[in-house]
Amino acid sequence: MRTLPTLPEFPVPESTKRYPANPRLHVYVGARLLACYRPDDLAPLERFEVTMPFVCSHGWQTPPQRWSGLSLRDLLWFAKYSGALSSVVVGAGDSVVILDAQEAARALLCDRLNGEPLPPEHGGPWRSFVPEAACTTSVKWVDRIILLEN
Repeated sequence: MRTLPTLPEFPVPESTKRYPANPRLHVYVGARLLACYRPDDLAPLERFEVTMPFVCSHGWQTPPQRWSGLSLRDLLWFAKYSGALSSVVVGAGDSVVILDAQEAARALLCDRLNGEPLPPEHGGPWRSFVPEAACTTSVKWVDRIILLEN
């Protein structure tokens, strides 16, 4: 079996080192909590896999990587969201990225990389990944999704 090279490893921030032991994903509509999930809660959702390189805005690129997880669209369905979505804030600690509706429709919430559980060094337990979008849409250690409506 061929092993794909992985992303460069970066140090895990102190603030997130405890998070992988008991991860929770909070889904909000504005400031209102809609749902809170543990990894096992999301097991019924269909999984998707995308193989492509990770291209960093700092000029480096990896060989193709296999990203696997659930679609953000399915997560919203699972949370019974039915509003008029304008954008999505993906957050981890103090870091947030705002995805427009088109990016959000393509976004994955990945928990596996190259067939293995996503390690903390690469953003585990959850990392956002938007195929064909700038690397800045990829958020490591995702702990919340905030839905902004029209």
